[in-house]
Amino acid sequence: ERWTMGLRDLYERCAGYLAAGASFVTWRCDYSVPPGRQMGGPSKSCVERNTRDMAVFCKVAMAAGLVPVIHPQVSPEGSHDCSEGAFFTERVLFSTFSALQEHGVPLTAVVLMSGFARHGAGCDSLERTMDPSEATLRVFLNVVPASVP
Repeated sequence: ERWTMGLRDLYERCAGYLAAGASFVTWRCDYSVPPGRQMGGPSKSCVERNTRDMAVFCKVAMAAGLVPVIHPQVSPEGSHDCSEGAFFTERVLFSTFSALQEHGVPLTAVVLMSGFARHGAGCDSLERTMDPSEATLRVFLNVVPASVP
């Protein structure tokens, strides 16, 4: 499992980006589905740590005058099918927005960039009963607060 790093000196870096003319700054977190953990997906501790750090990133970026763009996504690597990919994506996004709210991040000031809820590249069945675009839309409607632009 992977953790996104980069909170150290983040405010100073954001201030530098702003001085250089940037308006936005991105925090990407790619959640892998470890082999053999299809229905387990990324561990709870991995999701919680990454979403907490993403919320801290948003607070720091906004304090520096930048618009935070968050990019949490379940990696297309792995052998999970589309319904499992949708399940993992929903779990990650739910945790993301919970952490943002817990840290007092105004959701109207955050831009969400998310990957599709889809099957992994190593999926043998290549389940065709669930369309990734429909699965992604369903996940967004279930989990993404209406206040997110």
